[in-house]
Amino acid sequence: MDLVQKAAFNVLRSVYKLKEGETFVAVSDYNNKFFSDALIEACIEMKAYAKIFFLDSYGKRPMKCPDIILEALSTADAGVLCATEVEGETEHFRRPFFDTIKDYNVRFMSMTGINKEAIEIGLNVDFGKVAEFTDEVYERIKNCRQINVKTELGTNLEINCGKYRWVNCSGRINPCIKDDNLPEGEVFTCPEDINGLLIVDGVLGDVFDLKYGAITRTPLELRIEKGYAMPDSFFCHNKALQNDILSYLFSGHNFASRVGEVALGTNICLDRIIGNLLQDEKYPSFHLAFGYPYPIDTGAEWTCPKHLDMVVLKPDVYVDGNLIMEKGKYRI
Repeated sequence: MDLVQKAAFNVLRSVYKLKEGETFVAVSDYNNKFFSDALIEACIEMKAYAKIFFLDSYGKRPMKCPDIILEALSTADAGVLCATEVEGETEHFRRPFFDTIKDYNVRFMSMTGINKEAIEIGLNVDFGKVAEFTDEVYERIKNCRQINVKTELGTNLEINCGKYRWVNCSGRINPCIKDDNLPEGEVFTCPEDINGLLIVDGVLGDVFDLKYGAITRTPLELRIEKGYAMPDSFFCHNKALQNDILSYLFSGHNFASRVGEVALGTNICLDRIIGNLLQDEKYPSFHLAFGYPYPIDTGAEWTCPKHLDMVVLKPDVYVDGNLIMEKGKYRI
């Protein structure tokens, strides 16, 4: 059995806890057919029913989710979205999709942006170990008022918290939440306020991890004031990357340049980043995202169709003055 097959069984048994006779629906694309096929084969061996849908077969992406997929999920016991990220899909497919299935009685997780390396590494971890550690970090941070993040490269952020809820993404399926993702392991909130210098040396979200991979050699620098990115503060030696991010944040929506998420990665089974945001944001580190603040989860009273994550490596993280992470290593 290869690592992809092992990952399929690990996910179905450890995360979904799939039972004999249940129905599992995989919403995939041709790029990830190898994995959705492995999931289907695992379902069959576990004597569960399986259905697979390839988004590419219904037209050009991004698109509205085809009704046939929604109908299948409405009666399924479990399901997954495992497809490559496509530009514009956050706004035109994923948000409407999750809004539609939120009331379905289906155990659902998302693997949007997954690739073979993330499957072989991130889906073969000890999910129980990750969940237990994430719980511990969540208990330490859920009532905090201030977080300070510093790195040797120059990141220096002061974050005020407390107005909005912290969210525990332990990897355990929550039947009320449909946009949790795998591999999992993070705690996050929407900041009440955030100010300071941000130097991103890990990986970027949306379609930019696929386009640029890890940006350790060409970090992106910007300043945040009163929760918003300052457009005249951006600098990166990779000017194409710099211009892409400026265009993303400052065109189309007033809140696209507002920080909607601050988070700590808690997947202690990962030992490196791989240039894939879905996995790398769970690596022990700090990340924030501009745009969508997950209002249903955090209680934020604003929203945005865009969401752009940025991972900062090897941070020192102080929670209410107490050092809980030093150069990317937890001190818990």
